[in-house]
Amino acid sequence: MIIIIKTPPYGSESVLGSLFIVLSTAEQDIPTKVIFVEQGLYNILPEQNTDNLIDIPPISDLIMQFVGMVHFFAIPNDFSSGEDQIKKEEMFSVDWMKKKGNMLPGIKIINYAQLVEFLEQQPKNILTF
Repeated sequence: MIIIIKTPPYGSESVLGSLFIVLSTAEQDIPTKVIFVEQGLYNILPEQNTDNLIDIPPISDLIMQFVGMVHFFAIPNDFSSGEDQIKKEEMFSVDWMKKKGNMLPGIKIINYAQLVEFLEQQPKNILTF
């Protein structure tokens, strides 16, 4: 199963719901890849969560509970349109994501070509949130 998360941890419950699917697949030993892209990258910031009125742990804590049970990947934003050093250090650029502490441990950085390979290898059972 491939789960692509494109939404941030706030504004809707879709990320929380996707993590319950991740838990279900892990408990059934279904090989699962979770890929964070675009606004979904906000989910992999340490202690990233919204102020909410319901008693749930931060999304980052839930993700950390599943590291090792499923494979987590993140696709950096593409700032290749300019060689400007500022763009290379932009939040969610490859350089920024490789700095220790900027994102949760246990998440592998990949590119869109690798995502395409995953989708070609397993064209069924793809969910997008």
